[in-house]
Amino acid sequence: PSGFGMDDVIYTLFRHKWLILAFVCLGIVGAASVRFVRPPLHVSTAKLMVHYVADSRAATTANSQGQSVESVSGGARNIINSEIEILGSLDVAKQVAAKVGPEKILAKKGGGSDPLAAAGVICSGTQVAPPQASIITVSFKHPDAELVQPILHALIHCYMRKHLEVHGGGGELEGI
Repeated sequence: PSGFGMDDVIYTLFRHKWLILAFVCLGIVGAASVRFVRPPLHVSTAKLMVHYVADSRAATTANSQGQSVESVSGGARNIINSEIEILGSLDVAKQVAAKVGPEKILAKKGGGSDPLAAAGVICSGTQVAPPQASIITVSFKHPDAELVQPILHALIHCYMRKHLEVHGGGGELEGI
């Protein structure tokens, strides 16, 4: 009978067993080396509510599961986008770098004490999810597990100060 049978498959596997074993070992070594060359990033996430958007939000509608969903009007969307820009600004990142310390931030990123490089690490590690109504979800990624929460806390604190500066709040931040 012509064709490729089970005996042919077994013969081919045993004939090339060393080549197959070499590629499996090479894959395992490659996966292990990636773990050491590019360590995983630790993430901390926070949600911020923009109160004056929540006060001026549009009508509430129901989605297909019966849950209420807030639709955001164009003006509210612009307000949220401006808040996201403040949150991701270099000014805020520089304030966070000064507050936490550039040496700590850059320790697992090659070292150094340059405040601008530390601000760059903060800007590149900060990610803002698409806003849901008046809620901004911000996360920070960094290789040092001990720093993600203090940096995110400092980022939120500096953002609130900058928010008051930009919008002329004139008030004091309470509890921060």
